[in-house]
Amino acid sequence: MLITKEISMFGSYPAQMSSRMASRVVQVVGAVCLLIVLALTLSPYKRIFQPAASIDLTKLFHFHSELKPNILDGCRHVYLDMGSNQGIQIRKLYEPQLFPGAPILPIFYKYFGPQASRLRAGTVCAVGWEPNPAHIPVLARLEEAYNRCGWKVKIHTQTGVGAHQVETHFKAMDWAGAGTGNGFMGHMEASAGNGTTTVDTIRIADFINNVVATRRIPKAEGEELPPAVVMKLDVEGKETEVTLDLVFSGALAHIDSLHADWVPVGGWEDPSAVRIKEAIELLRDFGNGYNLSHVAQVDGMDDESYGDYSGDLPAC
Repeated sequence: MLITKEISMFGSYPAQMSSRMASRVVQVVGAVCLLIVLALTLSPYKRIFQPAASIDLTKLFHFHSELKPNILDGCRHVYLDMGSNQGIQIRKLYEPQLFPGAPILPIFYKYFGPQASRLRAGTVCAVGWEPNPAHIPVLARLEEAYNRCGWKVKIHTQTGVGAHQVETHFKAMDWAGAGTGNGFMGHMEASAGNGTTTVDTIRIADFINNVVATRRIPKAEGEELPPAVVMKLDVEGKETEVTLDLVFSGALAHIDSLHADWVPVGGWEDPSAVRIKEAIELLRDFGNGYNLSHVAQVDGMDDESYGDYSGDLPAC
C-alpha cells in the first residue's frame, strides 16, 4: 500500500511541474508583450502597426534619408538660378541658339557639354527662385513647356534665397523704366505694406547640402563630362551673406562654378561686398595654384543679355 502511494506521488510530480512551468511561461510572455506594447506606444515607430496605406516609410528607420525622394534624383548636372526673373538664363541653357553671343553660353558648354547632350532627359536639371510675383505666369508657362519636352525644370515662384529661412517682403522697383517689374529683394526686416508682397526666403546652403549634394547621379553612358553644378547668384544685395553662408556651411564644396552679381542695382558697391569678393577670388586663385581636387570657380560675371526676350516656347 505504501509502495503504491509513493509511486502515485512520484508519478504525479512531472504533471505538477509541467503545470507550474506553463503558468510561469504564460506570465513571462505576458510581461514581455506588455513591455512591447508600452515601448511601441512611446516610440516614434509605433505607426508601423497602422494600416499600410497610412505608413510613412521615410520615418520608420534610421536610414530614412536614403528612402526620401529627392527632386534632383537622376540629374547628372544641375543649374541653380538664383533670381530667375523671367527665366531667360534657363532658356539660354536649353535653347542657346536663340541667344548668340550670350556670355553664359561658354560656361554651359564647359560644364554641361553641347546642346544636343543637354537636351537628353536627366542630363541637366534646372532649379530657379524668383520672389517677384509679377513673373509667376511667364515662369509657370516656361516650366510647363520645358518639362513637357523632357527637360527637368523647377522654378520656385514668390520665393527668394538668402542665408536664413525666413518670411520677408518684396517690393518691385522698375529701375530701367521698362515696365518689366524687375525688382529688388527688400531687407529681411522690411515691414509689410507700402506695395510690398510677402514672400518666403529659403537658406540656399541647406538646399545645396541636403538636395543637390545627395541626389542620385545616373551612371555615365560612354564618355560624359563629370557631374557639375553651376550657380547664378543675382539676388540684389544678398550676394555677400549668401556667399559667406556657402563657405561656412560647406555648400561651396558642391558647386563647380558660381557667378555672383556683386554690384547691386544702382551701381553702389558695399565695401564689405568688395572685400568678400576679393577674398573669395583670392582663395580660388590659391586653390587653382595648388591644384586642389575641387575648387569652386567663383567670379563676378553678370550676363544680362537678352533681358527683354519674349520669344515663343518650344512645342514638344
